[in-house]
Amino acid sequence: MVQHQPLASSIRVGSYNGEEIYAPFKSLLPMVNRDDVVFGGWDISDINLADAMATCPSLRGG
Repeated sequence: MVQHQPLASSIRVGSYNGEEIYAPFKSLLPMVNRDDVVFGGWDISDINLADAMATCPSLRGG
């Protein structure tokens, strides 16, 4: 476990001698590296997926 200032990617796991102990969240719960995530899909029209998503009313909230 790592002792450091809390970051958004860390979690408090306890304290020792009055000092709080934080651990990287990924060391407690294995996660996929964000560089390994690939989004894909298709749309019935001929436009690319990014443009199709931009024009989709359900993704705009209405």
